[in-house]
Amino acid sequence: MNAFPFFVILLASGIQAQVPFLGKCPVVNEVQQNFDVNRYLGTWIAIEKYFTIFEAGRKCVEAVYTASDNATFSLHNQMTGMITHKPFTMDGYALAAGLPSEAKLSIHFTSPVPFVGPYWILGTDYDSYAVVWSCTNVIGFNIQLAWVLTRDRNYPQEALDKAHAIFDRNNLSRKMLYKLDQTNCPKYN
Repeated sequence: MNAFPFFVILLASGIQAQVPFLGKCPVVNEVQQNFDVNRYLGTWIAIEKYFTIFEAGRKCVEAVYTASDNATFSLHNQMTGMITHKPFTMDGYALAAGLPSEAKLSIHFTSPVPFVGPYWILGTDYDSYAVVWSCTNVIGFNIQLAWVLTRDRNYPQEALDKAHAIFDRNNLSRKMLYKLDQTNCPKYN
């Protein structure tokens, strides 16, 4: 295979996610059933995640989900530069992409750069943790995103343990997860 087309495919898919795995997307064993979007709305703090370009060099990552007339929910991601300490935001919305009872969504970022991708909530108790995962097939490999979200920067260890168990039950790698810096965070609007 010529290296240039492969590089272009990798670069194009890199806009979406940064953790490549060989082969096709894995089959996940569970996705949150009987998903209650109203209980999911509100602020979620990103505690652990797979590497992503759009969050590189940033800390204090949080997402605010609000009710929407035209979508499953609207989203406003906010974070702060680790060196510059300047705020950075990403806005968009989510639409249902699976059965009505499943938490399989399609995320649509509208700013600062348009982007569409899968957003599957593998599990949540709505009050303390959520595991979000995404996978896209690219020729010969797949690219995955994953986040462990909590409602509070000072999350209980039990919430993290439950989130990790979801990765294990779905045979998803926890080795690629890294902890985000959530110290000295500004109060976002």
